[in-house]
Amino acid sequence: MARSLYAFSTGATAYTSTAALQNALGVFSSATDFGLQLCKYRIGFNGVTASNTPVTIRFGTCTYATNPPGTNSTSATIFQESGRVIAATNITAGFNWTAGNEPTVKTYLGDAFILTPNGGVVLYDFPLGDEPDTFTSGNTGFFIETTAAQTVGVVGSMWFSRI
Repeated sequence: MARSLYAFSTGATAYTSTAALQNALGVFSSATDFGLQLCKYRIGFNGVTASNTPVTIRFGTCTYATNPPGTNSTSATIFQESGRVIAATNITAGFNWTAGNEPTVKTYLGDAFILTPNGGVVLYDFPLGDEPDTFTSGNTGFFIETTAAQTVGVVGSMWFSRI
């Protein structure tokens, strides 16, 4: 099935706060006629200390009732990677939310894991048919959240499609 695939990344290195959870990446659809489907994600750290405590990574869906991408975060540019050219209207993306200004109304998906901040990286493509999606009524999106014991840089990206 052909589909339009979009992506964004943190671009510059975002920093995860010491001993605090932080939304590293997020994408939001405010459209009332389509939802989003998360296709793949990448996340890595630029730490150089081997003894640093692993970073906890969780992801899920979010209404972004407060602090949507671009509010208390850095706006990200969305690029179309494949498919028919359909502008990513009503979709915003962001990264590096400021401490204490996390988006609200989060629903965590079943996957959580830890990763070394000493150059750790995860590249994950959801198997076809297993991709999580959001409501087609809009005003929902995805987030990747990190919790680190030490301050470390995080670089990440998300690929998604409209549904």
